Amino acid sequence: RPVKRIVPVVLAVALFMERMDSTIISTSLPAIAADIGTSPIALKLAITTYLVSLAIFIPISGWVADRFGALKIFRLAILVFMIGSIGCAFSNSLEAFVLWRFVQGAGGSMMTPVGRLILIRSFPRSQLVTAMTYMTLPAVIGPVIGPVLGGFLTTYLSWRWIFWVNLPFGLLALAGLVVFMQDEGRNDALRFDWTGFGVLALGIGALQMMLDRGEQLDWFGSTEVVVEAVLAGLGLYLFAVHMMTHEKPFLSPRLFRDRNFAAGLVIMFAIGLVLLATSALLAPYLQRLSGYPV
Repeated sequence: RPVKRIVPVVLAVALFMERMDSTIISTSLPAIAADIGTSPIALKLAITTYLVSLAIFIPISGWVADRFGALKIFRLAILVFMIGSIGCAFSNSLEAFVLWRFVQGAGGSMMTPVGRLILIRSFPRSQLVTAMTYMTLPAVIGPVIGPVLGGFLTTYLSWRWIFWVNLPFGLLALAGLVVFMQDEGRNDALRFDWTGFGVLALGIGALQMMLDRGEQLDWFGSTEVVVEAVLAGLGLYLFAVHMMTHEKPFLSPRLFRDRNFAAGLVIMFAIGLVLLATSALLAPYLQRLSGYPV
């Protein structure tokens, strides 16, 4: 049906917004740091906080979508992301900026997994590849456009516009969800493995903070880094034990027995590592080390 063909396009608008935002900040860090009275190195905490928020909330996205309805959660994720964008645009201190980036990450963490879940439930297997292409192509283009658009807006308008630009995309996606999609049922009987989620969030969050702070501080002489390393090791160890012993962990180790799943995970990790490292490091390198204007 014609309306059904619009579903991946509507989802793509939201994913484009989220993926573009993940790189648009990279060329604006010096301008943001100068305006809020901090250094570009200290401002890396905002990027780290966004990644920590993603790592914490992505594992819970599947359960939340089943428990309350995938479409409702997707709409809520867009709304939370827009609120975080508005907060970032109004931020005048490092603390406020980091807080609102965490809010952005919480909204963004739900978009990709829940969006794919909606797509899988909306199309038969024979049409899924085509629908997935329509949804993911704009999301792939977003990170490429982000640094260029961020540099343009920062140079000719203000760095705050890199967050205001999210609002039209968010409103367009919300309008499309309301007009073209209907809420589906939910499963009230589902139970979630909160213990496993808690120890994994502790381990991943502490590990991400340790990697970020260890670069700035002494890896072995900083009490802060040592505490974060201990918490990361403890959280990941407890999660591994819990995953192997719990009857129904929210992340089952049996998934990794599937060779296709395991191989796909390794390949996606390698590709993501290269793409994210390039988008995060290339722009600051050109700005700070090669004499390009900031």
